[in-house]
Amino acid sequence: MTSKIYYETYQEWKQWEVENHLEPWLARYFSKEIGQARLHLFSSVLEIGFGNGEFLEWVKTRGAVAVGLEIIPELVKAVSECGFEVYHWNLVEDDEAQNPIKGRQFDCIVAFDVLEHFTIEEAQYALARMAKLLAPKGKIILRFPNGASPFYLPLQNGDYTHRISLTKPKLEHLCINTSLQLESYRNSARIANKRITAPLKWCFFRFRDAIEILLGYTYYGRRIPLDPAATAVLAHK
Repeated sequence: MTSKIYYETYQEWKQWEVENHLEPWLARYFSKEIGQARLHLFSSVLEIGFGNGEFLEWVKTRGAVAVGLEIIPELVKAVSECGFEVYHWNLVEDDEAQNPIKGRQFDCIVAFDVLEHFTIEEAQYALARMAKLLAPKGKIILRFPNGASPFYLPLQNGDYTHRISLTKPKLEHLCINTSLQLESYRNSARIANKRITAPLKWCFFRFRDAIEILLGYTYYGRRIPLDPAATAVLAHK
């Protein structure tokens, strides 16, 4: 199981401070990520591993119920003091009887940069638990280093708490013994965070698309997402 000792200095390393308010570019990213998941209407959202609470803040601006789970108690305390409904509960280690949101269901469950911290067994167990918390027509949105890309290594190896690499076939395999199925697997939403350099950034994005198409069809006969980070959307079967 995930060792808590690895996360004792994680908040400091990540420079997570609740004073880091939601930046406009990050709000645009969240809007695009949720939109690309084709989840335009939602009234309740659960975030697993909420960090300093920026996504929860964005959800709240949309008028939806925002709930968070986190394993770092200092983050739970800080974000709770900002008025959010958050709980200290480990999705893969803690007893289901102690689950603070047991019996509740959410239109959307988000786990940004979380699943790669688990072992294969823990990841499958985490997905099974998420499935129980997901409303019948809800969606689970996962973001993680894109194991199908040769460009993912700085993300994957930049954090020693990362334990597995994930790809589309692996996620499909993980879903087999759950009530979930993979709905989509794509590059994570792209955002030019500085308006002054946005035109140049979008030119680079188009260049990356061209490389992705060329390499994909050259080696595999189809396009394969090659951005460093990927986003997968899961739904009930």
